[in-house]
Amino acid sequence: MELLYKQYLITIQSEDINANQTTAGYLNTIEDVSDSIQYRPSTSIGIRISKEGKELTSVLINGFCGATRASIDNVLIHNDSLLLCVSNNIHKLKLPTLELIWSSRCDDITCFSIHSYRGDYIIHGESQITRLSHDGLKKWYFSARDIFINLSSDNTLRIVDDIISVKDFEGYTYFLDENGTVLKEQYDG
Repeated sequence: MELLYKQYLITIQSEDINANQTTAGYLNTIEDVSDSIQYRPSTSIGIRISKEGKELTSVLINGFCGATRASIDNVLIHNDSLLLCVSNNIHKLKLPTLELIWSSRCDDITCFSIHSYRGDYIIHGESQITRLSHDGLKKWYFSARDIFINLSSDNTLRIVDDIISVKDFEGYTYFLDENGTVLKEQYDG
């Protein structure tokens, strides 16, 4: 996937890293040290910054919990920074240097998407929805009856008029306010 940021080209791609190949030609590596890193990463996402065809910097981010693939849903450019879901963490990197600003664990399993919300971020994880402040602090999280995956729909999280709606695997839709409080829930089957 390629994104433009000012005069820079950002290339983001999922990497298949084996146990003997830890950096895959990237200048820097970030690993979630809170997890056991004695195993092969479940997720490796590489980011390269280039300008006028010349690579300026790069970083490989490894995650060791649930698998995440690089996609437009789990990347966000906001205020001269790049936010990225990798496994069960969100990483915020300074643009264009890719210096790590912060990392925050937002789910026990994996994170699917990140959304800008009232100056903060809403993270759609497999087992919880999390609101992070712009500096990576958890404001709240919400868990439901089941995981937030729905086989009949690609996007189980929506934000309309500041109301967050999310559907779980059992078919229940939850409507949350800005504080993570359930306004209503309905069974959609």
